[in-house]
Parts: sequence; structure tokens; C-alpha cells
Amino acid sequence: MLDLIEKEKSLKDSREKALEFLDNLSTNSDSKKEHDQIEKSIFSILESQSHNLSQLETTLVELKEKEKKLEEDIKLKNIELERADKRLESLNNVKPAHFNELRQLEGELAQVYRIYVEKIRNHDYLEQQLEIFHNMVRKTNNINQLNYRKKNKTKLEFKKLTQFKLI
Repeated sequence: MLDLIEKEKSLKDSREKALEFLDNLSTNSDSKKEHDQIEKSIFSILESQSHNLSQLETTLVELKEKEKKLEEDIKLKNIELERADKRLESLNNVKPAHFNELRQLEGELAQVYRIYVEKIRNHDYLEQQLEIFHNMVRKTNNINQLNYRKKNKTKLEFKKLTQFKLI
């Protein structure tokens, strides 16, 4: 209601201008030429407006047809969606024929894998211990060789010294 009251001022101005225009037409009716020109402009405006109206009506008809077609497409897509949902639900409820066997084999595979990992760890540990043992044996052999050489050297020196004393 308030909107209408606010628009009343602009509408009142428009009405007054229209009345003033009509008054001017009636007072200036002496000039036949002006009257004919105004009539032609009014007819051209009416003709363009009727043309616009027919275009709008044609567009409206086309849009209504498109709307019907789209509504039909939406209905078809909804039907397809419902079918697909039902099929998905039925597929989710159905277990494969070998599902239980698959679960059993997965469990066995996990157990075999745990054993494999344990054996690999043991193998790596034993290789490390073997390497440590070989290093210790090499060190011991090196020490023994050094001791043997020292002993031999000492024996040789002792022999040389005893030979010199015997002479």
C-alpha cells in the first residue's frame, strides 16, 4: 500500500502531462497537418508495439514448449535415477559367489606375509652377526699372524745369537 502511495506522485505528474498534451491537441486542432503527423506517429508506435507483442507471444510459446520438454526430460532422468539407485542397492546387497573364500585367502596371505617378514628380519640379523664374526676372526688371525711372526723372528734371532756363541 505504501508503495502505491509513493508512486502516486509520479503517476499524478504523468497523468497531468497526458491531460495537458490532450488539451494542447484539442486547442491546436486547427492545424490538420500536425494532427495527421501525430496520428501517424501514434499508429507507428501502435504497430511496433503490436509487432513486439507478437514476438513476445511467439517467444512465450517457444519457452512453454521448451519448459514442457525439459520437464519431460527431468521426469525421464528421475526415472533413470530411481532405476540406477535400485540396481545399486541390489548390487550392494548381493555378495559375490567366492566372497567367503576371498576373505579366507586374504587372512592366509596376511599370515604368510607376517612369517615372510619375520624370516627376512632373522636372515638380515644372522647376516649381520656373521659379518661381525668374520671381522673378529680376521682380527684374531691378524693378531695370531703378528704373534707368529714375532715368535719366528725371535727364534731366528736366538738361533743367530747361539750360532755366534758357538763359533
